[in-house]
Amino acid sequence: MEYSSSKLDVSIRSEYMEQILAQLRRYHIPGETVTVEIREVGQFEGHPVFQGILRLISWQRKPVVRLLLGLPLLESSVRKAIATTWLEDVSHFDGLWLHTSSQFGAEGMTHLRTLILTLESIESGADRGVPEVDEDVGTPSRFRNGT
Repeated sequence: MEYSSSKLDVSIRSEYMEQILAQLRRYHIPGETVTVEIREVGQFEGHPVFQGILRLISWQRKPVVRLLLGLPLLESSVRKAIATTWLEDVSHFDGLWLHTSSQFGAEGMTHLRTLILTLESIESGADRGVPEVDEDVGTPSRFRNGT
């Protein structure tokens, strides 16, 4: 059975949406925190290219932190999930893009600023006995052999 391009486009968008939503659920990011849009952004090698657009719409500390810090992990999980489907045969995935919505508001931004300051103070905690991390190795220096 041959699909018209509009039916195929709807099927592709639906499958991308399903894969992204499944990974968001795995990461415990509720729908009331983020919206998802599937956007076609061009063509590559004769196939349409799609992006997943994530928009933060409300502040919930754990899910928002998980999304902001874990975005590379989330995108990797989405890519792996997509690789197990038929999508790679008919399209290209250009990744996840994260934006804040105007619905996120000033309160969400205030919480985010506070969170950044908190994380920065934890990082500078080396003065208080927290192990210093060697940037090149990524392992606390006191746990590496020879130091």
